[in-house]
Amino acid sequence: MSSSANVNLILEANNLNYMAMMFIRCYCFIVIPIGTIGHLLNIYAFTRPSLRSNSCSRYFLAASIIGIMHTLYALPMRMIQSAFVDIDPGAYSVVFCKITWLCLNSLRSSGFWLIVLASVDRYLCSSAPTYKRGWSGIHVANRVIPLTIINHVIAHIDKTIVFRISNIPALSKLVCCPPDYARTYRIILSYFNLVSVGLVLCKALPT
Repeated sequence: MSSSANVNLILEANNLNYMAMMFIRCYCFIVIPIGTIGHLLNIYAFTRPSLRSNSCSRYFLAASIIGIMHTLYALPMRMIQSAFVDIDPGAYSVVFCKITWLCLNSLRSSGFWLIVLASVDRYLCSSAPTYKRGWSGIHVANRVIPLTIINHVIAHIDKTIVFRISNIPALSKLVCCPPDYARTYRIILSYFNLVSVGLVLCKALPT
């Protein structure tokens, strides 16, 4: 390959990186304020006296609290890491690198599961069998919500082991990322999350 072709490839790569950086900047500057306002409104609504004793509202309240934590922590960190050059704090501190990815993944997965649990709660509440309706209640939500969050933190504790600071030749900089065998480890982790979360929920629900 000629030197001119190499130069063209480098220019194209730099152009793509620049467009990706600008997209992430615009995305975060729009989503962070809108997401923060939306989650605050949800928290205000679900803490009204008429909804405090509703188990479904309790799941949505927990999801909103997790959501605003994700919005105010994960998105700014993503913007710092990907939308600016050479100011990723995770690339210079192994501890920060590991804790950041643990929090990012734990918050994101916990929020999704809490919304799923709210849907499950509505299904159980409207079920004909009495034993199913017994699974829908504020006392069940108070047990399931913390167990779900703790389980997701434990499920992603591997981030503190496998993530490390590596020099990526293609990017020509230090990056906080998992090793080369990440694909296999992520497949195993997906099955682990599916089984572990299911077992915890079954144990938390009364029979």
